[in-house]
Amino acid sequence: MQHFACEDHYCAYPGELQSSISVTTHAAHVLASCGADNRSALAYLLERQLPDGRWPGDKWNGAWLYTTSHALVALCHTPNHNAVMRAVEALLAYQRPDGGWGSSHSSTEETAYGVLGLRAVNASSFESPRVAVAQGRAERWMLDHYRPFAESKDVCWLGKETYRPRRLARVIELASTLPTSA
Repeated sequence: MQHFACEDHYCAYPGELQSSISVTTHAAHVLASCGADNRSALAYLLERQLPDGRWPGDKWNGAWLYTTSHALVALCHTPNHNAVMRAVEALLAYQRPDGGWGSSHSSTEETAYGVLGLRAVNASSFESPRVAVAQGRAERWMLDHYRPFAESKDVCWLGKETYRPRRLARVIELASTLPTSA
């Protein structure tokens, strides 16, 4: 991982010019999983969280739900309680009445990110009844709307739309429809 360390963040490839919240989030999670020091990556993430709890503005994916859900995965097992709670409040505040999430309407890809973020919270010491209810609503929405062979018109991936990682988006959506062990 240190090969990809660049000052206060992590890069996806050597020589990358702009930092990425999602790449640094993934690095923080991997480092923690390996028992390595991830404090600088966590500090980078915490500095970029908006006051309302979201992490928008990633260069690879335009959905704030993508970066926020991945940040929750990286932060849920850390002592950063305030950051986690602000992110949870953002997820709850932006969940649509139908149970999904999306920038203009509920979409399967963005809702899948929300589900995975809430699952990370529920699997940690931050679990709460409100989160469980929101997660249940989103999981029901996913089960009702997931169509693996229908082409989505939603645009989340930036600069990759012509070869959008469709399989990656579909596997994330599929993962959000699987029952949890709880």
